[in-house]
Amino acid sequence: MKQDSADSMASLLCKVTVTGEPSCKSDSGIAGQYEFGVHLKRTVNPSALADAEKSEIACRVLDCFHSRIGIDVLDDFVIAVTLPNGQEITDDDTPALLWWVP
Repeated sequence: MKQDSADSMASLLCKVTVTGEPSCKSDSGIAGQYEFGVHLKRTVNPSALADAEKSEIACRVLDCFHSRIGIDVLDDFVIAVTLPNGQEITDDDTPALLWWVP
């Protein structure tokens, strides 16, 4: 029996933390913490991820964040992504390695 691909996926719950003072009324209330689930094709240990893998996760989480939360003046805020183990990760435009699953 073939295993369904959804059964073999792994998930990470990442946090996006937004800090800063808005200069625009439409950005009030943006600062705070947001959670985003990351679905991968293989199970990963957050502490053992390569830098390129962390970058890919950060990129996807930030893409998701920005598609859901509109910010008029992005320069007013610092936006950080953290893994479930609390490690902050950044997007450095490294090519995809984890074969992201939407």
